[in-house]
Amino acid sequence: MNKIGSFSRKMIYPSLLLCGFCIALPPFFKSISIFILALVLLFGGEFRRIKYSKKQILNIANPLFWLIALYLLYGIGMLWSKDLNYGLNDLTIKLPLLIVPILMMFVPKRFVVKKYLWHYSLAFIAGLVIVLFSCLGEGLSKAISPEGFDSRYIFYSKLSGRFHVTYLSLFCCTALFLIYKMPFKNLFPRLQKYTLLIKVSLFVVLNGFIVLLNARIAFIAMILLLLVLAFDLFVFNKAYLKGVLMLSLLVSIVFISSNIKNVNQRYGNLEKKMKIEQTSGEKKISDSVSQRTFIYSNIFELISRSWLFGFGTGDSRVALENFYKEHQVSFGRYLNAHNQLLQTAIAIGVVGVLCLMAVFVCFIPHFFNKEMFLFLFALAIIGIVMMTEAILERQSGVHFCAFAFCWFASFFKNRQYKKKKNRN
Repeated sequence: MNKIGSFSRKMIYPSLLLCGFCIALPPFFKSISIFILALVLLFGGEFRRIKYSKKQILNIANPLFWLIALYLLYGIGMLWSKDLNYGLNDLTIKLPLLIVPILMMFVPKRFVVKKYLWHYSLAFIAGLVIVLFSCLGEGLSKAISPEGFDSRYIFYSKLSGRFHVTYLSLFCCTALFLIYKMPFKNLFPRLQKYTLLIKVSLFVVLNGFIVLLNARIAFIAMILLLLVLAFDLFVFNKAYLKGVLMLSLLVSIVFISSNIKNVNQRYGNLEKKMKIEQTSGEKKISDSVSQRTFIYSNIFELISRSWLFGFGTGDSRVALENFYKEHQVSFGRYLNAHNQLLQTAIAIGVVGVLCLMAVFVCFIPHFFNKEMFLFLFALAIIGIVMMTEAILERQSGVHFCAFAFCWFASFFKNRQYKKKKNRN
């Protein structure tokens, strides 16, 4: 038994690396990685010695407290749900919101220091790059045929394959931030000469995929991120050459995107599409911009009917479908609210919305210095995507958010500990 325990404790670090690597991978790999981490902690005896006091866990300033509370609220929302099957399925999808923060409470603190957090980030980037190139390979295999080259297969949903376009783009934006902040020179001293080349290459690859994936909100988030990074290089780091490179990359992306038909048609004529759909007598709405326009314009009428505790975890879908029928519109398939705050309000009311917002608010006190404002913007990217996608309705989004918030929380705990140590 001692041998098993000793071996399990040695496997904690590889298990955390595996969890990072699997974040961008299909659901099966995500679940397996969490299961392996749980087994390693169990047989390593870590569940018998929690690493945080009750005061630290039940702390309203801890974002992970609100993450767990949000999941528990969804569980409580089952009490007034009629569709229990849908509710249980939804709770299963959202399970990482509960499991990941709890597991992190039992991970020895020596494995969540800044150095290892960057290792897990690197594993996440490696997994993402593999996914992106597998999607590109699959797209190219379909695009190349005896009749010629069909470029549609390397754009948008045809390129993303089995993955959701917006989530892949969100992963790419997050990876761009991590690459920028990652101290490659400290992590890999032998590659010090190639640090700039590695970062530039990864930036080009990830930005290129965001352009090809063609998600509107992610494209906007990418442009904002590059502008903020350029600002950081010019103002705070005084790295003018790197700043020029960043701006050059930004200008190139905008120029290329505006001149590629498959990309440009996704961003052009948005106002025209909305006006046509609003004045049209047709009941079926197929354009994604018009769908969102209708939902955002009318959804508060639905929320007001049960604003405090929502319609229930299991009945959010039924409530939306009945609401669409009342307004005599059809989208051709079920559509959620395409906004995580609105979707949460429908399911568990304003109480759930406040809980979700508290996760972000808890990070704000950490950002009042020039070193940390970029971390605030990285979190803001997740919030921006939540404004147009209900990302906690799919396992990919839930899994990513759970680990992202745990990463930020661990990073800031280390930083607070270091500041306290320096004072002493």
